[in-house]
Order: sequence, then structure tokens, then C-alpha cells
Amino acid sequence: MENKKAYVTFANAKRLTRSIITPSGFLSGEKLYEYIFETNLSGVLNEKEAMDLYKIKLLAEKSDLPSSFKVKDIGNNGEINRDSLEKIPYSVHMKVLKRSILERDDLLFSIAGTIGRVAIVDNDLNNSNVNQALGIIRLNDKLQHLNLVWLSLQSDRTQKNIISKVVQGVQANTSLANLRDIPIIIPSLELLTKWNNVIGDLMVNFRLNQFSSRTLQKTRDTLLPKLLSGELDVSDLDIENEG
Repeated sequence: MENKKAYVTFANAKRLTRSIITPSGFLSGEKLYEYIFETNLSGVLNEKEAMDLYKIKLLAEKSDLPSSFKVKDIGNNGEINRDSLEKIPYSVHMKVLKRSILERDDLLFSIAGTIGRVAIVDNDLNNSNVNQALGIIRLNDKLQHLNLVWLSLQSDRTQKNIISKVVQGVQANTSLANLRDIPIIIPSLELLTKWNNVIGDLMVNFRLNQFSSRTLQKTRDTLLPKLLSGELDVSDLDIENEG
């Protein structure tokens, strides 16, 4: 029989999570450009605000604008499709969406549209952003608890729990309060350490395999058109076919 006393909710596990948040808003299209235009009214800014605006302008000149993604960019296996990510101006990233700037090893949980998709923020997505349909779970001790919480969020128990609280509207959605109320087991430090010794290597290999897969896909997409067009000639390569 399942021991329900072994579970504690995110909201009550103060030592587990630093924060569980969603973005405060998301601008797009004309509204986004209206916001950028309004923030350039430097005549009404004080000295500190003018300096902040100057820093934003400098950052905006860089070509590597921050990425922003949505639920549709996360696959069923938790892989984030880098090719479909949108770019957002630094002025929006650092002001309107400041509270949803991501950190490495943040956990994402979809709470609108396709409910229950789970992803980990890899190093290459550090300092990116998300919209309101994704809850951000930021752990206090990522080294100890990341694997445990990541697997717990994908478990049948958690998925059924969150689906049971879905509200059907224009699109299916659940609340951040429901995300905070997800029950999760927090084992003793001794047991957790033993568990991590087994699962840790598996998780590292899993994420390395995802990285290798993305790298191979990018290489294929770069080389294949050149091979088909004849721009890249491999006829002189000594390639042996093993029968």
C-alpha cells in the first residue's frame, strides 16, 4: 500500500525549491515594438533609468539575442527544439520578462495547452526566456534534487494529479497553485545520496546523448545540401564499405 505520509507538496518543501513562477507577461507584434519605442523616451528618465536604458541598447546591438520558447517547442521526451525558438529584444527580456529569465538546470512544466510536458534547461539555453504557459521550478540544491524532481514530475502519479485539475477553456490550462501542490517524496540525505550515485550517471549520459543527437542533426543539415548541390565533393575520399 502506498505511504501517502511520505509525500510533501512543493509549497511545503521549503528546502527543496527556491521558487516556482510563471512569466508576468508576454509581448508580441505591434505591442512589443510599441514598448521598445516607449522605453526610448530618455527625456523622462532619471539618471539610473537612463543608464539602464543605455546598457540595454548596448546589449541589443549584439547579434546573439536571447531566445524565448513555448510549450510547442518542447517534445514529449522533454527535448527542446532549438530550431523553432524565437528571438526577443533585450529591452523586453530584461524588463517585461525579467522574472522569467531562465538559469541552467531550471525545470520547466507546461501548465497550458499540452499539460504536463517536462524539460530541463541545458547550458546553451541559460539566460533564455519562456511564456506564461510554462511554470519554472528552481531548486535550492540542484545537484542533490534535480534528478529526483525531474523523474517525479514525469511519473504517472504526478501527471494524473495535474491532469485531474485541468480547466477546459479556449485551451486546457491549470494553475501555478496546482503546480505548487504537486506531492513529491523527499528521502533522507543518506538514501538520496545512494539513489543519486545510481541515477546520476544515467542522467548525465541521457543529456549527453541528447546533446550528441542535436550536434549530429545540425551537422547533417549543414552538409547535406552541400552534398546534393555538388558544392561538397567526397568522391576522392577513401571510404570502405563493410559488407
